[in-house]
Amino acid sequence: MSDEPYLPARDLKVERAVGRFIIAWGALEREVDSAIHDLLFTNPRTGMVVTANLAMRAKLDLVHALFEELRCDDKAVWRPISKDWEARFDKLVNMTAKANTEARIPIVHSQPMAIKLDSGDLPIWMRMAARKGGLRGSGITYTKSSLDKQTQTVIELIHEWAAVQAHWQSAIEAIRSADADDWLGRGPDGRDHLTLQLQSNHDSQKATSKPKQSKKPKRRV
Repeated sequence: MSDEPYLPARDLKVERAVGRFIIAWGALEREVDSAIHDLLFTNPRTGMVVTANLAMRAKLDLVHALFEELRCDDKAVWRPISKDWEARFDKLVNMTAKANTEARIPIVHSQPMAIKLDSGDLPIWMRMAARKGGLRGSGITYTKSSLDKQTQTVIELIHEWAAVQAHWQSAIEAIRSADADDWLGRGPDGRDHLTLQLQSNHDSQKATSKPKQSKKPKRRV
């Protein structure tokens, strides 16, 4: 019998494993958000305005599109992203999308049910979808080992997102500098207008002072 009439029988190992997975997924989503903030060239607070209401699939589409701006280009001075890292990032986004579809969504959104057996109730989690072709459903039973495996996959994805962000930091800084140069109207090798103006003022000749004119004495009547 369940401790609660609407919940499956207690299995502390499975419940703890579910909680651990959810914690790990939250950390993964934090890394994806951080990547979006980087690629938007904004501060975390403004970036959170963009990411706060986005679902995971939308976040992955957004971060992938933003990353396209960093891809290698023979004529681009400020895009130091290697071909290897381009392929690595594409794979990372695809693996994260797969984990979202095959792990997070079923674990978080499936409905607990019970199959009646002679040996007792077998808890099962059902995920239903109604689309073209009619109603479809899938069920799965979770064990501690299967959930731990899913959690480990998420942890590996977290490390990979952190690695890719560390790699593109130089590119982000270069693009920020390039944008600043564009705003200031200088080339990659040029000096900013403020420096040139200060140097120009420093090197300019001093203005010649006007000669003092002697005052004429006033005549008394």
